[in-house]
Amino acid sequence: MEAGFCHKQARQYEQSETYYKEAIGLAMKMKDDWRLETYYHELGQTYDFWGKKDEAIKTYLLSIEVKKRVKDEVNMPVTLNNLASVYSDKLRFEEAIKTYEEPATLAAKHDMKDLLPIIKSGLSRVYSRTFNHEMALKLAKEALELEKAGGDKTKIPSRMSTLGSAYDGMKQFDKAVQVYNEALPLAKENGDVLTVAALYNNRGAALDALKRPDAAHEDYKMAIQLYDG
Repeated sequence: MEAGFCHKQARQYEQSETYYKEAIGLAMKMKDDWRLETYYHELGQTYDFWGKKDEAIKTYLLSIEVKKRVKDEVNMPVTLNNLASVYSDKLRFEEAIKTYEEPATLAAKHDMKDLLPIIKSGLSRVYSRTFNHEMALKLAKEALELEKAGGDKTKIPSRMSTLGSAYDGMKQFDKAVQVYNEALPLAKENGDVLTVAALYNNRGAALDALKRPDAAHEDYKMAIQLYDG
Protein backbone atom coordinates (compact mmCIF):
# COMPACT_ATOMS: atom_id res chain seq x y z
CA MET A 1 0.00 0.00 0.00
CA GLU A 2 2.95 2.35 0.55
CA ALA A 3 3.61 2.99 -3.15
CA GLY A 4 -0.04 3.76 -3.85
CA PHE A 5 -0.18 6.12 -0.88
CA CYS A 6 2.97 7.94 -2.03
CA HIS A 7 1.61 8.32 -5.56
CA LYS A 8 -1.67 9.66 -4.15
CA GLN A 9 0.07 12.18 -1.90
CA ALA A 10 2.20 13.33 -4.86
CA ARG A 11 -0.98 13.73 -6.94
CA GLN A 12 0.21 10.99 -9.27
CA TYR A 13 -3.33 9.68 -9.50
CA GLU A 14 -2.94 7.41 -12.52
CA GLN A 15 -0.03 5.59 -10.87
CA SER A 16 -1.98 5.35 -7.63
CA GLU A 17 -5.02 3.97 -9.47
CA THR A 18 -2.87 1.33 -11.20
CA TYR A 19 -1.23 0.29 -7.94
CA TYR A 20 -4.47 -0.11 -5.99
CA LYS A 21 -6.25 -1.94 -8.81
CA GLU A 22 -3.41 -4.46 -8.88
CA ALA A 23 -3.50 -4.73 -5.09
CA ILE A 24 -7.26 -5.31 -5.19
CA GLY A 25 -6.79 -8.12 -7.71
CA LEU A 26 -4.22 -9.81 -5.48
CA ALA A 27 -6.37 -9.43 -2.38
CA MET A 28 -9.28 -11.04 -4.25
CA LYS A 29 -7.10 -13.98 -5.32
CA MET A 30 -5.90 -14.41 -1.75
CA LYS A 31 -9.47 -13.98 -0.44
CA ASP A 32 -8.10 -11.43 2.00
CA ASP A 33 -11.09 -9.24 2.80
CA TRP A 34 -9.22 -7.14 5.35
CA ARG A 35 -6.72 -5.97 2.76
CA LEU A 36 -9.46 -5.73 0.14
CA GLU A 37 -11.55 -3.28 2.16
CA THR A 38 -8.44 -1.12 2.71
CA TYR A 39 -7.43 -1.08 -0.95
CA TYR A 40 -10.97 -0.19 -2.05
CA HIS A 41 -10.95 2.66 0.48
CA GLU A 42 -7.58 3.96 -0.72
CA LEU A 43 -8.65 3.71 -4.38
CA GLY A 44 -11.85 5.58 -3.53
CA GLN A 45 -9.80 8.30 -1.89
CA THR A 46 -7.57 8.47 -4.97
CA TYR A 47 -10.63 9.05 -7.18
CA ASP A 48 -11.94 11.57 -4.66
CA PHE A 49 -8.73 13.64 -4.73
CA TRP A 50 -8.56 13.22 -8.50
CA GLY A 51 -11.99 14.77 -8.90
CA LYS A 52 -13.56 11.57 -10.23
CA LYS A 53 -16.43 11.72 -7.77
CA ASP A 54 -18.69 9.09 -9.38
CA GLU A 55 -15.84 6.57 -9.36
CA ALA A 56 -15.08 7.51 -5.76
CA ILE A 57 -18.67 6.77 -4.74
CA LYS A 58 -18.66 3.36 -6.45
CA THR A 59 -15.34 2.40 -4.87
CA TYR A 60 -16.17 3.62 -1.36
CA LEU A 61 -19.39 1.58 -1.58
CA LEU A 62 -17.35 -1.52 -2.44
CA SER A 63 -15.14 -0.90 0.59
CA ILE A 64 -18.24 -0.51 2.78
CA GLU A 65 -19.68 -3.76 1.39
CA VAL A 66 -16.54 -5.67 2.38
CA LYS A 67 -16.38 -3.94 5.77
CA LYS A 68 -19.94 -5.09 6.47
CA ARG A 69 -19.00 -8.62 5.46
CA VAL A 70 -16.13 -8.77 7.94
CA LYS A 71 -18.03 -6.70 10.56
CA ASP A 72 -15.33 -4.02 10.69
CA GLU A 73 -16.99 -1.26 12.72
CA VAL A 74 -13.67 0.38 13.59
CA ASN A 75 -12.65 1.35 10.05
CA MET A 76 -16.19 1.75 8.72
CA PRO A 77 -16.75 5.35 9.99
CA VAL A 78 -13.85 6.82 8.00
CA THR A 79 -15.09 5.35 4.72
CA LEU A 80 -18.68 6.39 5.43
CA ASN A 81 -17.52 9.91 6.29
CA ASN A 82 -15.60 10.15 3.01
CA LEU A 83 -18.59 8.83 1.07
CA ALA A 84 -20.90 11.38 2.70
CA SER A 85 -18.46 14.15 1.78
CA VAL A 86 -18.50 13.06 -1.87
CA TYR A 87 -22.31 12.93 -1.88
CA SER A 88 -22.23 16.52 -0.63
CA ASP A 89 -19.77 17.48 -3.39
CA LYS A 90 -22.22 15.97 -5.90
CA LEU A 91 -25.10 17.97 -4.34
CA ARG A 92 -26.76 14.72 -3.26
CA PHE A 93 -27.60 16.23 0.11
CA GLU A 94 -30.24 13.77 1.34
CA GLU A 95 -27.83 10.88 0.79
CA ALA A 96 -25.04 12.87 2.43
CA ILE A 97 -27.09 13.51 5.59
CA LYS A 98 -28.22 9.89 5.81
CA THR A 99 -24.67 8.63 5.26
CA TYR A 100 -23.14 10.98 7.86
CA GLU A 101 -25.54 9.69 10.55
CA GLU A 102 -24.11 6.15 10.59
CA PRO A 103 -20.43 7.04 11.10
CA ALA A 104 -21.43 9.57 13.77
CA THR A 105 -23.12 6.74 15.70
CA LEU A 106 -20.18 4.35 15.22
CA ALA A 107 -17.58 7.00 16.08
CA ALA A 108 -19.43 7.77 19.33
CA LYS A 109 -19.76 4.04 20.09
CA HIS A 110 -16.04 3.41 19.66
CA ASP A 111 -14.96 6.69 21.29
CA MET A 112 -13.30 8.02 18.12
CA LYS A 113 -12.66 11.49 19.49
CA ASP A 114 -10.60 12.56 16.49
CA LEU A 115 -13.23 11.59 13.91
CA LEU A 116 -16.47 12.72 15.53
CA PRO A 117 -15.81 16.48 15.17
CA ILE A 118 -14.89 15.95 11.51
CA ILE A 119 -18.21 14.19 10.91
CA LYS A 120 -20.24 16.82 12.75
CA SER A 121 -18.44 19.61 10.90
CA GLY A 122 -19.12 17.97 7.54
CA LEU A 123 -22.76 17.48 8.44
CA SER A 124 -22.97 21.13 9.52
CA ARG A 125 -21.79 22.20 6.07
CA VAL A 126 -24.44 20.04 4.40
CA TYR A 127 -27.19 21.58 6.52
CA SER A 128 -25.85 25.04 5.64
CA ARG A 129 -26.11 24.19 1.95
CA THR A 130 -29.69 22.97 2.44
CA PHE A 131 -30.59 26.17 4.36
CA ASN A 132 -31.20 24.44 7.69
CA HIS A 133 -29.04 27.05 9.38
CA GLU A 134 -30.17 26.33 12.94
CA MET A 135 -29.03 22.70 12.69
CA ALA A 136 -25.83 23.79 10.94
CA LEU A 137 -24.99 26.15 13.81
CA LYS A 138 -25.78 23.53 16.45
CA LEU A 139 -23.52 20.94 14.82
CA ALA A 140 -20.72 23.44 14.19
CA LYS A 141 -20.70 24.37 17.88
CA GLU A 142 -20.65 20.69 18.89
CA ALA A 143 -17.79 19.97 16.48
CA LEU A 144 -15.70 22.82 17.87
CA GLU A 145 -16.29 21.79 21.49
CA LEU A 146 -15.33 18.19 20.69
CA GLU A 147 -12.18 19.34 18.92
CA LYS A 148 -11.18 21.52 21.84
CA ALA A 149 -11.79 18.64 24.25
CA GLY A 150 -9.66 16.37 22.08
CA GLY A 151 -6.65 18.63 22.53
CA ASP A 152 -5.49 18.75 18.89
CA LYS A 153 -5.02 22.48 18.38
CA THR A 154 -4.11 22.10 14.70
CA LYS A 155 -7.72 21.22 13.78
CA ILE A 156 -9.44 23.93 15.80
CA PRO A 157 -9.19 26.71 13.13
CA SER A 158 -10.94 24.49 10.59
CA ARG A 159 -13.80 23.84 13.03
CA MET A 160 -13.97 27.58 13.77
CA SER A 161 -14.22 28.26 10.04
CA THR A 162 -17.25 25.97 9.87
CA LEU A 163 -18.77 27.77 12.87
CA GLY A 164 -18.19 31.14 11.22
CA SER A 165 -19.90 29.90 8.07
CA ALA A 166 -22.85 28.74 10.16
CA TYR A 167 -23.16 32.23 11.68
CA ASP A 168 -23.00 33.63 8.13
CA GLY A 169 -25.94 31.42 7.22
CA MET A 170 -27.86 32.81 10.19
CA LYS A 171 -26.94 36.31 8.98
CA GLN A 172 -25.16 36.91 12.28
CA PHE A 173 -22.21 38.47 10.50
CA ASP A 174 -20.72 40.22 13.54
CA LYS A 175 -20.42 36.87 15.30
CA ALA A 176 -18.95 35.33 12.17
CA VAL A 177 -16.27 38.01 11.95
CA GLN A 178 -15.45 37.51 15.64
CA VAL A 179 -14.95 33.77 15.07
CA TYR A 180 -12.78 34.37 12.00
CA ASN A 181 -10.71 36.91 13.95
CA GLU A 182 -10.04 34.32 16.65
CA ALA A 183 -9.30 31.54 14.17
CA LEU A 184 -6.85 33.38 11.92
CA PRO A 185 -3.88 33.66 14.34
CA LEU A 186 -4.33 29.99 15.31
CA ALA A 187 -4.28 28.88 11.68
CA LYS A 188 -1.22 31.05 11.01
CA GLU A 189 0.54 29.57 14.01
CA ASN A 190 -0.15 26.09 12.63
CA GLY A 191 1.19 27.07 9.19
CA ASP A 192 -2.10 25.94 7.62
CA VAL A 193 -2.06 28.11 4.50
CA LEU A 194 -5.28 26.77 2.96
CA THR A 195 -7.27 27.34 6.15
CA VAL A 196 -5.78 30.84 6.51
CA ALA A 197 -6.82 31.63 2.93
CA ALA A 198 -10.33 30.26 3.52
CA LEU A 199 -10.66 32.32 6.71
CA TYR A 200 -9.64 35.51 4.92
CA ASN A 201 -12.10 34.76 2.14
CA ASN A 202 -14.94 33.99 4.56
CA ARG A 203 -14.21 37.03 6.70
CA GLY A 204 -14.17 39.15 3.56
CA ALA A 205 -17.66 37.93 2.67
CA ALA A 206 -18.93 38.65 6.18
CA LEU A 207 -17.38 42.14 6.15
CA ASP A 208 -18.96 42.73 2.75
CA ALA A 209 -22.35 41.83 4.23
CA LEU A 210 -21.68 44.32 7.04
CA LYS A 211 -21.14 47.07 4.42
CA ARG A 212 -17.42 47.32 5.09
CA PRO A 213 -16.16 47.06 1.49
CA ASP A 214 -12.62 48.35 2.06
CA ALA A 215 -11.89 45.82 4.79
CA ALA A 216 -13.56 43.08 2.73
CA HIS A 217 -11.40 43.98 -0.28
CA GLU A 218 -8.21 43.64 1.79
CA ASP A 219 -9.28 40.19 3.01
CA TYR A 220 -10.14 39.05 -0.49
CA LYS A 221 -6.70 40.21 -1.70
CA MET A 222 -5.00 38.24 1.08
CA ALA A 223 -7.01 35.13 0.22
CA ILE A 224 -6.14 35.37 -3.49
CA GLN A 225 -2.43 35.82 -2.73
CA LEU A 226 -2.42 32.74 -0.51
CA TYR A 227 -4.39 30.61 -2.97
CA ASP A 228 -2.13 31.67 -5.85
CA GLY A 229 1.04 31.16 -3.79
